[in-house]
Amino acid sequence: MQNIFDKSNYKYSPAAWSFKYIWNFPQVSTVLSGMNDFYQIDDNINTASNASPNSLSKEELNTINKLREAYSSLIKVGCTSCNYCMPCPYGVNIPANFKLYNNSNMFNDLKSYKKQYDEMKDLEHSFNCEKCGECESKCPQKIQIRKELENVSNYFG
Repeated sequence: MQNIFDKSNYKYSPAAWSFKYIWNFPQVSTVLSGMNDFYQIDDNINTASNASPNSLSKEELNTINKLREAYSSLIKVGCTSCNYCMPCPYGVNIPANFKLYNNSNMFNDLKSYKKQYDEMKDLEHSFNCEKCGECESKCPQKIQIRKELENVSNYFG
């Protein structure tokens, strides 16, 4: 991701990129932000002062699209953790399994996330999926949950 920011002629903070993208939509009038220090406050004020609907250049939009593509390529399962698939009748914690799987790939850190996977309650592990399919009919993302849980099991082995 950083290399995409670095190649851009625009040197915004990641937060500023996000806010500029959101404020580029005419439907948006208010953005809430959590800030932890004065730098973040200044950055947000600066960004808000210069933001307006449809104000992003083609280059800025192109950079945002490249960031979106790079981020999307790191996500193995498009789970939003909405929990509509829960509870699983067999105790599998579907969103937690997908989160660990995605994070392990996103941060290229199998060791840490496998440890977290191993520390889950036994019933919650992906390998306990009995492939009943009850979860799939509830998933608004239309994820093939049974198949993806099998991928998680194979990945964390």
